[in-house]
Amino acid sequence: TVRAWNEDDIVTNLGVIINRSTSAGAKAVDLSGGYDVMELERNSKILGVVDGGTGVDTLRWAGAANTGAPGYFEMSTVGTQYVNFERFEKTGTSTWVFEGAGSGIDLLVVAEGTARVDGVLSGGASVRSGAVLGGNGRIDGQLLVEAGGRYAPGASIGSQVLQSLVLDDGAVFQLELDAGGLFDTVTVLGEAQLGGWLEIHFLDATGFVPGWRASFLQAASVSGEFAGYRVTGLDGTASFDLVAGVNGVDIVLTSLQVTAVPEPAAAWLFGLGLAGLGLARRTRRGR
Repeated sequence: TVRAWNEDDIVTNLGVIINRSTSAGAKAVDLSGGYDVMELERNSKILGVVDGGTGVDTLRWAGAANTGAPGYFEMSTVGTQYVNFERFEKTGTSTWVFEGAGSGIDLLVVAEGTARVDGVLSGGASVRSGAVLGGNGRIDGQLLVEAGGRYAPGASIGSQVLQSLVLDDGAVFQLELDAGGLFDTVTVLGEAQLGGWLEIHFLDATGFVPGWRASFLQAASVSGEFAGYRVTGLDGTASFDLVAGVNGVDIVLTSLQVTAVPEPAAAWLFGLGLAGLGLARRTRRGR
């Protein structure tokens, strides 16, 4: 068992912690008293109970940007394996995926990096400046995206369900589009308070034509509006109309111009032609 002092301790796990006791509730980590932090990195594996002890304790998902797979966390373990924690935060530039369902996380603060909610988060979430929240799951509390924060539903194209959504001024809602007219969708069971910018990101523009329309946000009620939109990921230009109603927001593609990229064979022939032209010029000079 890893035991901390009765002070403000930080325990960071990058590997494996095991309590081999066969007794129920055996502790692998005991943080005791104080304002403690249990920090998990991507390869963290703990067998046994992690007890935050007394005080206001934080369960933190951290680490640098992943070079391989993201970190994965089963949310149902909060309150069963991870006990006596009052704060929950994502830090570092890494990506963590939150799976499963549980009632132990009342507010997930995404301070840095990326959090993907693919399970059911029983509480709410707050996304701070520079951080990203996405995923294909459900958030049963309010999702607040602060100025500089980014909401990117799905993981590539996907869908997410929220209880309520608040986009502060300066926040970004990223909507991804893919070949064949595919797009992200968000369903808000309560109110969606809009603000900030809509970022329309093309993964592949194949199959899109003017007049294409997408109802990407559906809500019980909508207030506020986006300050505007910007288009990214496109080698060319596109323009849209934003159509907001009392129960959702649509986008309508009004124009699209994609910069043509020469086929490899065409580019080779073009280069061969230039080479031939140069040879002809040298031949004339030699006469």
